[in-house]
Amino acid sequence: MGVPEFVIKTGSGVALTPGQDEIWEIVSRKATDLDAIAPETLEGYLREFETKYRVGTIIKSKKRGYENIYDTKLRGRYILEIPESNRQSPRIGEYIKRAEKHQVTIRFRPE
Repeated sequence: MGVPEFVIKTGSGVALTPGQDEIWEIVSRKATDLDAIAPETLEGYLREFETKYRVGTIIKSKKRGYENIYDTKLRGRYILEIPESNRQSPRIGEYIKRAEKHQVTIRFRPE
């Protein structure tokens, strides 16, 4: 079952979504069809982790039940969640490799 998902804020006001047991995840969800977007758009999604969700950013949220992480550094692995239908893309291997270059894991989410 794990830790309930929640949203926290960094000092810059950026929303982050960690969760999943003891392994923290920094998750960005995109309701997108990878084959219908420009390669630059995917690159933007991947770069977003370093510009908005950088590991080491100080957490400034005081969400009830998670006070113990206030003023600590964000840690975890980067996850880009996209609709399950993208798994069928003939270019999904290319997209996964591109994500790995940014240290991002692609996870498919049921639609």
